[in-house]
Amino acid sequence: LLNFKLYRAKIDVSRTETVKSARVIAYDRPYVADIAAQYISLNRRGANVQMYGDWERKVHYQVAFGSATSPDKIKDAIGGKQSRAGEVTDQSFFFGGKIKLSPFDGWEEKKVTETYMGKGKHFTIGASYWAIPTMKGEITHEAVSDTFDLDRSLINAEISAHYKGLMVQAEYFNFKDVMRDVKLSATNTKLETGKSSGWYATSEYVFTYFNYVAPFVRYESWDRFEDKEGYDSTSTIAGVNWYVRGNTTKVGMYYQKDELGVN
Repeated sequence: LLNFKLYRAKIDVSRTETVKSARVIAYDRPYVADIAAQYISLNRRGANVQMYGDWERKVHYQVAFGSATSPDKIKDAIGGKQSRAGEVTDQSFFFGGKIKLSPFDGWEEKKVTETYMGKGKHFTIGASYWAIPTMKGEITHEAVSDTFDLDRSLINAEISAHYKGLMVQAEYFNFKDVMRDVKLSATNTKLETGKSSGWYATSEYVFTYFNYVAPFVRYESWDRFEDKEGYDSTSTIAGVNWYVRGNTTKVGMYYQKDELGVN
């Protein structure tokens, strides 16, 4: 029920980001989840202290605080990084936590994964809140300068379940104090901030009686900057994996189509 980790343990900002790379269905995770991985703490594992545990596999929790994300990893709504012309002058620690519930008897989650090989069953639902109360600095680009004073936060909600060969999973993300565009110019002299939100859903079915061939689909919708038009994006993936030796050796192929707003 009560455990501690120090230094560079993962913080659970997203289920699919917490799952090990070898256990995800598609190696390219959703775009919105990848942004969450850097939004609070560097690669989800900047230096931190955390407390975590579970009660009879029914309630899982994690609380943590530590070093906030690297300024070099800050991205704006169009995907541009804060350049060397930018400088963070004051930044606080991050803090937050996550709780997950497995309410149904016999459906407790034993391992966080996306690939179950057609065995067992589980159902979980969870939510988290992470924040960086202070992130101050200045950006200079093309002889134009402006300061920023961010109060960052990330809300994440997840639901996942599987029954033998069928797996379904979905997540929602809400970001506060996203920068619209860090490339300042004569026509863009102010660092605008706003909100961003998105979600994805994915499902797989493993044919255990047919050499563990597993078709899957995933759909993602992300509004990268809610206060302006043209920042919507969607991504649709359909494919199939063949688990030759579970997650140790697998072969797959998929088709992906992305649709991006004008910005």
